Amino acid sequence: MAIQDMSPEEIQNAIDTGYRAAAIVFKSAVEVLEERYGKEEAHQVADEIVRRKAQAAGEIATSKFGKGGFENLTEAHKAGFPNINILEFSPTRYVIRDNRCPIVEAWRQAGLSDERIKELGDLYRWGDLYFAQVFNPKIQLEFQGRLAEGKPFCQWAFTLDPD
Repeated sequence: MAIQDMSPEEIQNAIDTGYRAAAIVFKSAVEVLEERYGKEEAHQVADEIVRRKAQAAGEIATSKFGKGGFENLTEAHKAGFPNINILEFSPTRYVIRDNRCPIVEAWRQAGLSDERIKELGDLYRWGDLYFAQVFNPKIQLEFQGRLAEGKPFCQWAFTLDPD
C-alpha cells in the first residue's frame, strides 16, 4: 500500500511502530555500551549515536521540505507526527505538544523503571534539537515537559534568533 493510500491512523501506527523498534534498539545498545565501557563513556557514545541519527533524518527531511526556519520544520513535523499539537507558531518561536510517546511506551512495555526511562530519555531527547538544527543551525530547544520524566505530555519550545 502506498503512503498516499493510507489513512492518518495507519500512517501514525506505522510511525509509532518504527519509534518503538528504535526505542528497543537504543535501550539495548546503551545497555551493551554501559556493560562494556561504564555509564559515562557509554552515554557519550549514545549521545553521538543520537546526534548522527537525528542529523541523518534531518537531511532526509530537509531534502523534501527545505531548510530555513520553522515553516520547513513544521511541515516535517506534520508529516511525521500528524497528531502533534502546535501551541505556538511564529518566525522566532515554535511550541509543540504531544500527549503520547511511542518510545516511552516501548520502554514501559519492556519493564523499565521510571528512573531508567528518565535516564534513557535524557539521552534520546537531544535528537529533537539535532534534527531541528539541520533545518537551521541557530534553532534552540527548551523542553517544557517530558513523558520520560513522568509529566502528562512532551512539550518542545523551539526558538530561533532572526538576526
